[in-house]
Amino acid sequence: MQIKRGIKTALAAGVLVAAVATPAMADNVAGGIWNYGVGDGKVYSNYYHNDKCHGSSVQGAFFASSGNADKGTWALASAGKARSGNKSYYRSSC
Repeated sequence: MQIKRGIKTALAAGVLVAAVATPAMADNVAGGIWNYGVGDGKVYSNYYHNDKCHGSSVQGAFFASSGNADKGTWALASAGKARSGNKSYYRSSC
């Protein structure tokens, strides 16, 4: 019984680490802040620029775009993640 419980605990811990250890990035690019990555079953791209119209987009299971975001607001884009080839993009102009 102790061995089975230990195995279940180890498996549960492994699943938790795998769920938490997802690639995520935050970069200062083109005068703005770009948060992007893959996690919680989705690919996302969030871009903030204080001075310019801007936007973000992603390619996962499908393509999604934030459209144009006004200066001083976040451009938010997300899509369900694909098995491979997930991409995140930003743009610092409209």
